Amino acid sequence: MSQCCPQFLVSMKLISKGFTLIEILVVMLIIGISSTMIYVNLGKNQDSHDNRVFAEKMISMCKKTRQRALVQGDTSVFNIMASERKCWIENTELLLEIPESIRMEGEGIVRTEDDIYQITFFPDGSSTGGELLLSAGERTLYEFRIDMLTGVVEIMDDSSK
Repeated sequence: MSQCCPQFLVSMKLISKGFTLIEILVVMLIIGISSTMIYVNLGKNQDSHDNRVFAEKMISMCKKTRQRALVQGDTSVFNIMASERKCWIENTELLLEIPESIRMEGEGIVRTEDDIYQITFFPDGSSTGGELLLSAGERTLYEFRIDMLTGVVEIMDDSSK
């Protein structure tokens, strides 16, 4: 009987090479759930990155508008059309689309009858001024201020409010 059992164990080892269907399905399920969680987190990070890039481009366009007024010795206007979700520097090809996830609020910014918000920069360095708040969902991305006297565009942090 002692000789019979080792042969039985050897034959069982030969038969049980590989994984069972249930083991393979469990591993595939774990991989699928992990992949889904990673994909969702990457998608959120990408949206956040895209919003931040937009805000930085918009601030840069305001600074370019000011620079253009100073260099050319003529007024230069930065326009924001919330209804069509775009902003641009007047009389240029520079156009920036506003992402759907971005909410914009302005204070002290001139509004035309065409529902266009305008910040005008003058050749002497001054501007019409104002403050813009860019947010996505509940989170504030940037708050920046355009000084009326100097036309300087500055990003406001918690200590400057």
